[in-house]
Amino acid sequence: MERHIFKFGKNSVAFIIPKKWADKNGLKAGSAVFVEENESGGIIISGSATAKSENEIVINQGMTPELVSRWVGLHYMYGTEKLRIYSSSGMTPEQVKSIAEKIRDECSGFEITSQSNNEIIIEGFTDIKEVDIERVIMRIRALISQEFVELKRGTVEVVPDIEKLVNRFYMLGVRYINITKTKDSVTNFAILSLMEDISDKLDEASRKQIKGTDAVLTELGNAFAACHKASDGDLESISSVLDAKNNVLKALSRSKIYGETVALLVAVAYDISNIAEFGLMKEKDGGSLAI
Repeated sequence: MERHIFKFGKNSVAFIIPKKWADKNGLKAGSAVFVEENESGGIIISGSATAKSENEIVINQGMTPELVSRWVGLHYMYGTEKLRIYSSSGMTPEQVKSIAEKIRDECSGFEITSQSNNEIIIEGFTDIKEVDIERVIMRIRALISQEFVELKRGTVEVVPDIEKLVNRFYMLGVRYINITKTKDSVTNFAILSLMEDISDKLDEASRKQIKGTDAVLTELGNAFAACHKASDGDLESISSVLDAKNNVLKALSRSKIYGETVALLVAVAYDISNIAEFGLMKEKDGGSLAI
C-alpha cells in the first residue's frame, strides 16, 4: 500500500498508519510502535518489540562433550539469544570444558552469565543488527587467501589455526542471516557455506601430501580472488574463473598427484566456480542476464 509523507513539526516528517493494520495489532492512539532499519535501508514497523529467542538444552552425563558443544554451536547459529543448559545429574568436567571452548573459539558475542554444577546460562551480548555481513564475508575471503599462500609456502602447520578463524566468522555470518532474514540472506548463506567448505578442504589438504601442487594452488588462489568480483555480476571475471576451473581439472588429470589430495583440490575448484556463478543472477545494465 502507498502512503504519502507529510511535514510534522519543525524537524520531522510522518505518515498515517492504516486503521485496519492498527486494529489487527491492537494499537490505538498513544500506543507504541517499533521502527527498525533493515540491511537495504528500508524501514520496518511492527506493533511489538521482537522477543529474544530463549531455548533450553537438557543433557545427561552420558552425552559426549563433542555433541553438547555442537548443540551449543547450532543454537548460536540459529539465533538463540539466551540458552539454558541443564542436567539433573550434574555435568561432567569434560562437558563444561567443551561448552566453554566452543563459546570462546566459535561463538562471537556469546557469554556464560551463570554457572553451577547442574546449569549453565549463556546469553548473547552483541547487537547482531550492527554486524556488517559484507565485512564478515570480506574477512573470510582474506583468511582463505592466506590459506592458499601458506600451502604454497609449505607452512602447512598454520592452516588449521586459520581455518578455526574462518569457522568463527562463518558462524557469526550464519547467526546474522538467521536473525535478520534480509533479502540477500539466501545468497549470502550459500556464499558463506561455499567459502567455509573451501577452507575445510584446504585444511584437510594441509594434512596430505601436497608436493607438486604449487601451480594448481596458484591457479586456484587467483580464481578465488576473482570469484567475488564475478559473483557481483562481472562477466569477464565469471569467464576467467570458469576457465581457471577447467585448467585446474586438466592439470590435475595430467599430474602425478593421486588420491585424496586430487579430490580435495577438485572440490575446491568447483566451490570457487559455484561462487562465481552467482554473478549470472545479477542484473547488469538495467536487465537480467540470461542463463
